[in-house]
Order: sequence, then C-alpha cells, then structure tokens
Amino acid sequence: MCCVQETRWTGAGARVIGKGMSRYKFFWQGCKDGNAGVGLLISDRWIDRIIDVKRVNERIMCLKVLIGDKLVTCVCAYTPQTGRSAEEKDSSWDQMISVTGSIPASELIVVGWDLNGHVGTNVDGYDGVHGGYGIGERNADGERILEFCDAMEVIDANTCFERQKNKLAT
Repeated sequence: MCCVQETRWTGAGARVIGKGMSRYKFFWQGCKDGNAGVGLLISDRWIDRIIDVKRVNERIMCLKVLIGDKLVTCVCAYTPQTGRSAEEKDSSWDQMISVTGSIPASELIVVGWDLNGHVGTNVDGYDGVHGGYGIGERNADGERILEFCDAMEVIDANTCFERQKNKLAT
C-alpha cells in the first residue's frame, strides 16, 4: 500500500493503474477546487482482500484489507500546512482523532500521513513517541504531532531511523 497526499484530483473514485505484474488500484478523494486530496494505492495482489474504503473528506481516507487473518486499516491523511487557519487545523486533528479512535483495537492501524510540521531533533520529554532522529527545530505544528502521538500511544516512526543528511527531508 502507498498513501498519497496532495493528489489535487477532484471528486472521488477508483481506477486500475498499470498492467501485468505492476497493476495497482488507486482510490482517491479530492475536493471541488482541486487542492489537497488523498489517495491509497494498493497492489493488485491485495485488491480482492479489500473489506472497506471510507472516504472521510479530501484530507482523510481509510482502506481496510484482510492480510492473512488480520484486519489492517490503512489511514491516509494530509494535515493543513503551517500558515493555514487554526480552525482548519483544529478541525483536521479532531477528525483524525475521531477516525483513528473509531478503529477497533483488534485491528492493526497503519497511518501514512503528511503531517506538515517539524518535530525537531530533540526528544524533549516525548520518550517512546519521538525516536531521536528528527530534523531541525520543533515548531508549533510539530508539538501538536507529538502531543497526538502521545495521546494515541503511537510513535512517529519517521524519527526512529538515522538517515544521511541529504535524505532527512523529502
């Protein structure tokens, strides 16, 4: 599975992409004006195992798939960028808390999320949430990311792996 943010596609839909051994199904949710937008790309091998696709809005969607005997819910999300209104950000975070909080504990949750914040290099009290390999200085949006991770008892996995300097930001 691959989560895609800023698709800039309008509407919602699904289509098969590729051919032969490189076939994927792409599910997307956009908005009327063609900004934001999220999508989930899933390998042909798993298409018949999809249980549900839930399009919350142009910033959040979920795909539930049966892998072996385990239900896995992949949540694709795109948080408003720094500079967007506090109301828009609050609404987005509230929706994400509602979506992730509604997934049963028996399911595995994988979140692919463009968080649009900087958690910085320092752990600063977020042991177990921040892996110690961030980049730069933490900003207010990064603080919100770490608070969310702490509240939801998840880790910002992107901070768990040491990378070469030229590959720290993508």
